[in-house]
Amino acid sequence: MIATSDTSSSTWASCPPWGPPCTDWSTLPIRRRLAIIRRFRITLAAHHERWVDAVTPDWREDPLETLTAELFPLADAAKYLERNAASILRPRRVTQKGSPVWLNNTSATIHREPCGWILILAPSNYPLMLAGVQTLQALAAGNSVAIKPSPVAPRAMQVFVEALHEAGVPDTALRLLEPDHKQLAAVYPGIAKVLLTGSHETGRAVQRDLAPHLVPSVMELSGVDAMVVLQRANPELVANALAFGMKTNASATCIAPRRIVLVGDHADLLRELRSAIDSLSINRRHPASDRSLAQLVTRARALGGTFHGNTETGPLLIDDLPPDAELFEQDVMAPVACVIRVKNRLEAVEAVNRSPYGLGASVFGPVGDATEVAERLDVGTVTINDVIVPTADPRLPFAARKASGFGVTRGEQGLLELTRTKVITARSSRRLPMHLLPEAAAAAGQAVPALFQLIHGNGWWSRLSAMTRLFRASRSQNEGKRP
Repeated sequence: MIATSDTSSSTWASCPPWGPPCTDWSTLPIRRRLAIIRRFRITLAAHHERWVDAVTPDWREDPLETLTAELFPLADAAKYLERNAASILRPRRVTQKGSPVWLNNTSATIHREPCGWILILAPSNYPLMLAGVQTLQALAAGNSVAIKPSPVAPRAMQVFVEALHEAGVPDTALRLLEPDHKQLAAVYPGIAKVLLTGSHETGRAVQRDLAPHLVPSVMELSGVDAMVVLQRANPELVANALAFGMKTNASATCIAPRRIVLVGDHADLLRELRSAIDSLSINRRHPASDRSLAQLVTRARALGGTFHGNTETGPLLIDDLPPDAELFEQDVMAPVACVIRVKNRLEAVEAVNRSPYGLGASVFGPVGDATEVAERLDVGTVTINDVIVPTADPRLPFAARKASGFGVTRGEQGLLELTRTKVITARSSRRLPMHLLPEAAAAAGQAVPALFQLIHGNGWWSRLSAMTRLFRASRSQNEGKRP
């Protein structure tokens, strides 16, 4: 059952749950763990209307966005795990084929094991989907999970954790911490890995706290994503994409377009963009929107920028700024974008890569030309002729670069990120290997250099020379054994 009002504070774990991770969960066969995730997904679908009512944040005008941007991607991620997690996490045998010659009769198996306690620091902008997908992946891999919700939107994680408990996840394997940050210093020492989605300032602070404990982390931080518009791009498509990025979730999306990089002359497109701005009505805003927008407008005005739209609340288009303005490097959580004009694709790539952030980007234009540009952008994700939506594909990893973070979430790589690697090698022959034979040491001085040349030398003459040396070394060893 999903309550639509806040539950009591007793649902929060008021103290760290540390101690060993929940072995009842980590030792449960993966098929049974995935069956519980499937039960959760079916419940999510059966009661999706109550979920939408319960987890839609105050700034989201259209509750349908909660279904499309949070519930759908979360359910898709669960289904992906149900179908693929067992094969991804299955021990992988490495046969002798292709192994170095000095490892004859040796095989190996690569195992993926749970890390232990995973701490997820949930964001406020998509309070259910982002932390929810990370939690499902961590649980599928056999980890125990503690979630600290955003204090701005804690309700989503409350409902989420309660639903997973009802589906069968033990409460000892999934804990919900208080939304505030006060308890985190006591939590970190017992953690195996931290997953953070938040601002780069928060990322730096968390890194400083983790460093004394050598706790690794995965961080998805701020983005100032660029929209590169090439010649022959469809003006209507570009304008609609910008409007979508500004309107969706009140533009509180880390990969929403903030910099519009125009390659060449785009007079018609600028008219389309201004018309798109005029058509938008954004009545609610994320709590961080007003402050970040006000700072941006103040700096843009000082640099001589021109404005089209509402400078107080957005949506807003800023133009006529110096091409090297540091304004292009400021992350904001508001419906605003700045125009950057360049002469050619090379300058476009340089303009994008100059930013200290590297979360994502989009490129609009003929697919062949756009792909050439996309391959040169120093960002984790590039969408061509689209924005935001393709990144929700549960099969795909999501990875940041530079000041936007590091590590991987989602997809196969995101699942493997939440495991530890163990390699077991075995030699099947009963005979002692050469390096464990005392009498082999005497011949090693001649044989090993010749063997190295035989395997890695270039050309038939080099290999023939090596074979001759090996033959002499073998004959010398045999003569030494004669009485």
